[in-house]
Amino acid sequence: MCNGLQLEKGTLTHIKMLVFIFVVLLIFTSCKKEEIKDDSGSSSFKTSEIDKNINDSEKDSLIDNDNEIDFTKMNILGFEMLNRDDESYDEIISTFKIINNGTENINYFSVSFSYLDVDGNEICTDGRFNDCQLQSGKTAFMKTYSNLSGRDKSSIANINVTSYQYYIDEKCYEVNLQTESINYWENTQKSNVDFEKVNILEFNTTDKGANSIGSREIEVQIKNNSTVPIAYTSYSMAYFDLDNNYLTTDGRYSDSLINPGNYVMSSSFCTDTEFANMVNTFGIFKYKYNLVENDENGYNYYEINLQTQTAIGSTK
Repeated sequence: MCNGLQLEKGTLTHIKMLVFIFVVLLIFTSCKKEEIKDDSGSSSFKTSEIDKNINDSEKDSLIDNDNEIDFTKMNILGFEMLNRDDESYDEIISTFKIINNGTENINYFSVSFSYLDVDGNEICTDGRFNDCQLQSGKTAFMKTYSNLSGRDKSSIANINVTSYQYYIDEKCYEVNLQTESINYWENTQKSNVDFEKVNILEFNTTDKGANSIGSREIEVQIKNNSTVPIAYTSYSMAYFDLDNNYLTTDGRYSDSLINPGNYVMSSSFCTDTEFANMVNTFGIFKYKYNLVENDENGYNYYEINLQTQTAIGSTK
């Protein structure tokens, strides 16, 4: 009996010990699993926040630390010189085809050209811009004009693109092709008013075809859909080919008073004979106007971009 009782007590003690060890292991494992879960969730959340809310200083550091990779990634415009005219004018005029190799639409770009002699010396420079949106995968044409100041045109052996700038959304990028470096900054030209409220002009266009001098003529009706008179307006018409590649821009204005509900007539022309026969579509992509007096926003001058649907008001 005594030995049986001792065995029973020993067994109970052994069982209690096993239960204790099991409980400790269970608690430790549970804590360990909870700890891993929290770390994983926290890391994922922080990464997501960095991707979505990265600020300018953080972007600058990324560019500085890995300039070559970022240059390759952000050097998105391609350039091809199509022709060089040394005979028709006093200066050299060359046409470049520019392609947007990026995945996003470019709202604006400007290009710096360098005119070099046979030894690579820079004789003169030229800068041009395009403020019509260039869609991803599409091309644009740009002409550059020399400024030789009487020097012999034959001294120019090459015309190179040295750098360019472009805007995507609210960022401006400067690409230096000579140093293979990138700079960028915030675009200060942002909407400061409600686009829908200040987009008050209506443009109705009619294609008039080629005129007697070979230009493509577009008749434009400009209607004031607001409740206030407009003292002045200007607009920019873009011309595109069959594949919606940008050809050229024409700017026109009217300084006639346009009362509410009334309209004025205007005409736009694609005068460049190199592109006039290529025109397939056209459209007004931006316009500006002056009011007779300041409106409820405190402004009397507006710049409207119909492609990006942005509007900037000011006082002039």
